[in-house]
Amino acid sequence: MEQAEKRLQLLLKKMQDGYARHRIIFDSNREPAKFIFQEVNPVFEKITRLKAEKIIGKDVEEILIKTGNYPGALLETYRLVAKERETVITEFFSHRLQRYYEVIVFPEEEEFLSIILRDITDKYEKKERTKELGGLYNFSLLLREEETMEKTLEKLPGILPSAFQFPQLVSARVLHNNKSFSTENFKKSPWKISSGFRVFGKEAGKIEVYYMSRPDLDGEPFFKEEKLMLETISEHLGRFIEQIKAREALQENEEKLSKTLDSIGDGVIVTDTGGVITRMNPQAEKLTGWAAEESQGRLLDEVFRIFNSKTSEPVPNPVFRVLETGRVQGLANDTTIVSRDGKERQIADSAAPIKDLDNNIIGVIMVFSDITEEYRTREALRKNQEQMDAILSNSPAVIYSYRVKDNRPVISYVNDNAVNVLGFSPEEFLQDSDLWFQQVHPEDKRIFSQPVWKKMKKGKPYSFEYRFKHREGNYFWILETQNKIEDEDNLEIVSVCWDITERKRAERLIQARLNLLTFAQNNSEQKVLQKTLDEVCYILDSPIGFFHFVSSDEQELQLKAWSTKTLGSFCQLSNKSNMAYRVSEAGVWVECLRERKPVIHNDYSTLPNRKDLPSGHPQIIRELVVPIFRQGKIVAIMGIGNKPRDYSDEDIQVASYFADIAWSLVEQKQNERKIHYISFHDILTDLYNRAFLEEEMKRLDTQRQLPISIIMLDLNGLKLVNDTYGHQVGDELLKGVAEILKNSCRQEDIIARWGGDEFVILLPKTGRKSAGEVGKRIRRKSREKKVRDIPVSIALGVAAKENLNKTLADTLKEAEDYMYKQKLSESRSTRSAVLNALLKTLATKSYETEEHTRRMQKIALKIGEKLGLPESEMSRLTLLITLHDIGKINLSEELLTKKGSLTEKEWAQMKKHPETGYRIARATEEFSHVAEDILAHHEHWDGSGYPRGLKGEKIPLLARITSIADAFEIMANGRPYKKALSKKEIIEEFQRCSGKQFDPELVGIFLSSIEEMFWDENNGGSI
Repeated sequence: MEQAEKRLQLLLKKMQDGYARHRIIFDSNREPAKFIFQEVNPVFEKITRLKAEKIIGKDVEEILIKTGNYPGALLETYRLVAKERETVITEFFSHRLQRYYEVIVFPEEEEFLSIILRDITDKYEKKERTKELGGLYNFSLLLREEETMEKTLEKLPGILPSAFQFPQLVSARVLHNNKSFSTENFKKSPWKISSGFRVFGKEAGKIEVYYMSRPDLDGEPFFKEEKLMLETISEHLGRFIEQIKAREALQENEEKLSKTLDSIGDGVIVTDTGGVITRMNPQAEKLTGWAAEESQGRLLDEVFRIFNSKTSEPVPNPVFRVLETGRVQGLANDTTIVSRDGKERQIADSAAPIKDLDNNIIGVIMVFSDITEEYRTREALRKNQEQMDAILSNSPAVIYSYRVKDNRPVISYVNDNAVNVLGFSPEEFLQDSDLWFQQVHPEDKRIFSQPVWKKMKKGKPYSFEYRFKHREGNYFWILETQNKIEDEDNLEIVSVCWDITERKRAERLIQARLNLLTFAQNNSEQKVLQKTLDEVCYILDSPIGFFHFVSSDEQELQLKAWSTKTLGSFCQLSNKSNMAYRVSEAGVWVECLRERKPVIHNDYSTLPNRKDLPSGHPQIIRELVVPIFRQGKIVAIMGIGNKPRDYSDEDIQVASYFADIAWSLVEQKQNERKIHYISFHDILTDLYNRAFLEEEMKRLDTQRQLPISIIMLDLNGLKLVNDTYGHQVGDELLKGVAEILKNSCRQEDIIARWGGDEFVILLPKTGRKSAGEVGKRIRRKSREKKVRDIPVSIALGVAAKENLNKTLADTLKEAEDYMYKQKLSESRSTRSAVLNALLKTLATKSYETEEHTRRMQKIALKIGEKLGLPESEMSRLTLLITLHDIGKINLSEELLTKKGSLTEKEWAQMKKHPETGYRIARATEEFSHVAEDILAHHEHWDGSGYPRGLKGEKIPLLARITSIADAFEIMANGRPYKKALSKKEIIEEFQRCSGKQFDPELVGIFLSSIEEMFWDENNGGSI
């Protein structure tokens, strides 16, 4: 059994037909309901293109529907075999595969049936094709019968049914010229095919075929071959009708031709291919003097004698030129015919070939007319026209005329100057009247939206301006003036056109300049640059424009603006402005910087050093770049690009002109910004100024801003610093305070420099407590800040406005009072801190050390004791010794520590330090009482000192004591540039200078006490 099953499987695999086995699913009434695929062989898979793994276990009906087939008839066969248990052979058409199959369905066990499947498409199509060919043959026999068109159309429906699969069910009809020709059994139904036919290119009718009842078929009842056959019959029917109509027309035309030839006013002669006359009309008889009967059979040259009226030379026979060329030929304008009786007439002639249906020439027809009077008139007009053409051709304007035909202009004349002005020859416009309009700029075509001749008033010329595209591609401006010339039948327009490009350019330049100046009043610097580029690009027909600023060292560029069109259509950069470029890394577009003159690149792609543009930049075809100079330096460059034609020197002038205007406007904008900034800002600290703050106080003094606080502060010791270090250091101190305030306040707080050393902070919507915290922050930052080792010291007051009962001015006064109370309480310590800082600075860069001061004080106080000075003077003397050289603070360390002799210029600087010290002491209340002594401590007893040359007792006593103490301390301890002296040498030096440099009385007191100066012989100096 198992062996038999294997043989069966092998047989199924090798058989040439498709095989499938189905399990039958019965419903509750034992009626077969479904058929499930159980097994298929490889041939079944191949011819149905259904894979076994996709269909095994699936319902046949489901598979057929899913694959686009109609399962009705096939499933009925399955049910019949399942119930009757008999084999049935049927046919099945697959719509999915467009194939025909023979299906043998046979029963197996009670719940199974199987099928054998064969592809019979070729056999089926041969059978159907035989029917269709038979139908076409019967149709061809019908057309061969010598029948009228009507009789043929009556017979045609009867021969159609036999060509279809179910002829007994077919009815047909032909529709033509609103008539219907049909079979006797004609009946319309839903199952129909039809095909139209055309006669002389137009729809003329159609053939319809109906199945009167639906054939027992799944899907479409008509085969595609039947449809193709019907289309073929329709096509040939159309041609048949054309032939019949042509035959009828030919006979009718022959009759009409004879009448026409006899009635027309022109002479007509017809010849064969040998030039022998075969026909002649009465007008030809009149003009040649030959009767038609006599002329037939004669050569054309014998009857039709012609010569050139200007040269008297015979004119070649036009018939032979037609036969030779196969084209229409005409006589020259100056042709004369001589009739049989010798009479001469001027004629116009045209000869054309006569061809058969195969395009072979079978003769020539020649038409000629008597134009003697017209010729004479035309000759006179020709002479006038030649004169007029000479005038018009030498006109600097373009002159043309056109006639209006069918509401369209048709150019009839163009003078020769058109080629010079427009680039197009007159012939081109005469051949194509639309060429003129095609060259008008797209934006100006609206001028012609209504025909110009309709806009004209009678008797008045009409003028308009527009841009015209020259043959070379550039647009230029035309001023056109048109005049009407009307008669009863014709409307002709004469037009004069002038090239007004230069005038328009001048107007455009002026208008563009005005546009820029007007635009600049209310727009930003960047928008002004963009507007400039837009104007220049419009004037120079360039879609790309860019503007770069150049750094002061001319080494870097910064992109500031693109033209509007560049941004909208060409540039894909995300950041389109303020891009920086190094000149050394840029391409040829910055050659204007390197060469310091405008540059033109009309063939950009061929430049060897152009360098690739960054991604997103517009691609350059040609470019013009101009530099902008100010005071000998290039400050900016402006470029335009991609003009449709080459840039010129004129373009450079225009671009340079507007680039200069743009930069002037930029400078004006920058100056306006500076003026506006200066009017509301303190230049030194970059804070707001008092004027701005006062305006803001008025603006913010509202209920909405409450509570609002004010902080007022003062920089302590500014005058002392200015007088000591100079105003530059004082300015640094003010800037340091400004920086502290900026870092301590919110962005919405308003910080202003109120006066020389005073600052005010306005804090909207801030109560006194919060403002106090800001004040503490400022104090803390100030204590941490030093400028050149000088501590920043401030006095600060805070006040707040909580309601509308007081003004901000009152609040400011309150803050000021608090500030001054603090300033008074801290002034002594502040000045002391500043003084210590000054002395410390001086000590670091000179020999004025604390030890030097201590030694001087011991010497000076010893002299004071000998003089019996009171305690107050002794205190003054101590302070004087401390401050006597404070004026050296402004001198450089190099000068103060120089080992060699001072130059004259250096000595002049050194001699200024007493005056500087005087100013420093005077600036501070606590030190002002020693100011005069500081000023005089380098005066000499004999008047040779400095700065005022005081003598004797006019020099303050304490200054004279200081002078001796200072000199002794230097002599005893030495300096790098001067060695220390011995006791003996010191005594001798003081004795020598007594009465000259020093007060002699004080020298005596000093020398009498020199032993008490703690002299140390071991180290050679005082201790």
